[in-house]
Amino acid sequence: TFFSPDEYWQSLEVAHEYVFGYGYLTWEWTHKVRGFTHPMLFALGLEETEWIILAPKVFQAVFAAIGDIYTYKLAGKLFGNGAAKWALVSSLICFFNFFCAVRTFSNSIETSLTAVAMFYWPWNYTSKTTWTASHIRNLQISLAFAAIACILRPTNAVIWLYLGTTLLTQLPLPSLPTSLLSVTLIALTLSTLLDYTFYNEWTLVPLTFLRFNLSHGISTFYGIHTWHWYLSQGIPIVLFTFTPLTIYTALTTRVRGVRGVLGFTVLVYSLVAHKEFRFIMPLLPVSLGAAGDALYGMQVGVGGKFRFRAVVVGLVLTNAIAAFYLGVVHQRGVVDVMGWLRKRSSEDGGVLFLMPCHSTPFYSHLHRKDIEMRFITCEPPLEPSIDKKSYQDESDVFYADPVAFVDTYFSKDKTFAASGKRTRTDRLLSVPGQDSYQIQEYVWPSRVVLFQALLKDVCTLWVCHQFNLNV
Repeated sequence: TFFSPDEYWQSLEVAHEYVFGYGYLTWEWTHKVRGFTHPMLFALGLEETEWIILAPKVFQAVFAAIGDIYTYKLAGKLFGNGAAKWALVSSLICFFNFFCAVRTFSNSIETSLTAVAMFYWPWNYTSKTTWTASHIRNLQISLAFAAIACILRPTNAVIWLYLGTTLLTQLPLPSLPTSLLSVTLIALTLSTLLDYTFYNEWTLVPLTFLRFNLSHGISTFYGIHTWHWYLSQGIPIVLFTFTPLTIYTALTTRVRGVRGVLGFTVLVYSLVAHKEFRFIMPLLPVSLGAAGDALYGMQVGVGGKFRFRAVVVGLVLTNAIAAFYLGVVHQRGVVDVMGWLRKRSSEDGGVLFLMPCHSTPFYSHLHRKDIEMRFITCEPPLEPSIDKKSYQDESDVFYADPVAFVDTYFSKDKTFAASGKRTRTDRLLSVPGQDSYQIQEYVWPSRVVLFQALLKDVCTLWVCHQFNLNV
């Protein structure tokens, strides 16, 4: 099923373009906002199409399993062996893990790396702690995994800002700044080298990322959410029926740092206008560890076995239903259509996606260089001088009036169905009120992919009778 475009467009599509020399690079890559570390993991170069699609899923599943294992180990370290068992159960039945952890998001690998880093982090320190070589080595391992997570997702630094500051202020370690600086420099050097292999020029992606998202405010183009969104929607959806258990432990635990890292991270993330469910995935390991502690407390408490069993059955049923529906049924058509297109003959011609931009996978799931494809774009206003309030991308213009869009920006040539291999002409057409871009004139190819809601609008045009309908 489909969840978010980044699963394909910021990982698999980039890797496909790098390995095979064709694909579609979104504006983040043409403007060097993204680092190549994550797509590099999927640049396998496999020629068999089914393996190109399957191998990244298997690879990501391995990382998801690592996340499960270290959620178990982290819970054991923080709350004890009894809680660890139920933390593992929670991680395995958590619908959001099932739904998202095996997808090729950078957030998914970030979550597993965060679980590993948190396990090696010195949570149980006191002023009387004697720091041995083993303690220092574990701290360095933690910092190394944290650094990789931050390279994949710079926002992961918020977690380590809290944990690191707390460690320094409560138990100063002369070696910590040195270790932190060394790990950071090594990680930044390696990521810069990887970015050079992709961009063929030296660039500091983290600086570009900050420039576009902070000074230009590009992230707000993809949605602005209220300050309490993570509290009112994000956490209740991601943790789902585990939410009360996690909150209970977070409020009552005496384990140093758990309540603070959860609260601080959610607070800082809430200050950012653009929010998504998957952005708080790195908090799942410690959150599910806390849920496991609450479950263990119920198991050994005086509340009775019936209540405990009812809670466990409720958790299993609610998460299983959500996992099945969202992972197998909901929004699967936009993924299935790529398999259908892949089996068509190259003589069938090009493909046009008349739907919101990035609604489907692209060449990473087609792997057919002989088929030209095109979709309605949605490039954000990248220049600071552009008035963001009046800016409309191509998708906005299309959905404002689909019939007028087709009448204005599609070729009037009625012989398209004869050849149908191209999706565009060489003509560039201006867009009223939008001086920052032009639209390359469309040509009707022999295959058009669209949602049923738009079918009526398309059928009002003179082109509908020239197509056979496949549902």
